[in-house]
Amino acid sequence: MRVKTIAAATIAALTIAGAGASTALANAPFSQVNGNGKTHEGATLGFNAKSDLSGQLEYNSADGTFRAHCDGYTSWRLETSSEGLPKPRVTATCTDQNGDTVYLKAKFVDRSEPGAHKDIARVWWSYTDPNASHAPFIKDVGGIQDGNLQYHAGA
Repeated sequence: MRVKTIAAATIAALTIAGAGASTALANAPFSQVNGNGKTHEGATLGFNAKSDLSGQLEYNSADGTFRAHCDGYTSWRLETSSEGLPKPRVTATCTDQNGDTVYLKAKFVDRSEPGAHKDIARVWWSYTDPNASHAPFIKDVGGIQDGNLQYHAGA
């Protein structure tokens, strides 16, 4: 009986500690997210985004028909995922492979290391709406296939 009680107490303590770690992580003062790899839809993604709106993003669609480059961001907001993890959201006005203006909205969730099949990148592209998720021509949302996303505190 004593062994069962100790085991139950240990499991309860670990569960509470794990929940506390998620809460602490979600409240951490992250000011940068960066990553690279293959998105859910197979596009190549490489980026760094800072809360001071600096950074760059490169996106190349899996079929090679769309490429975009972002030099800086128009917004940065730190949200929380349904799991209680930090979810930086950025928007940007970017340039496509033809030099045309294209709008980006992206959200990133770093779920663990090394990242593949666990981290999440939600990327929307629009030629008509600065809030790209409202009128996307590309909606690339889900777990990354390869690569890693990471958060960083400080500049």
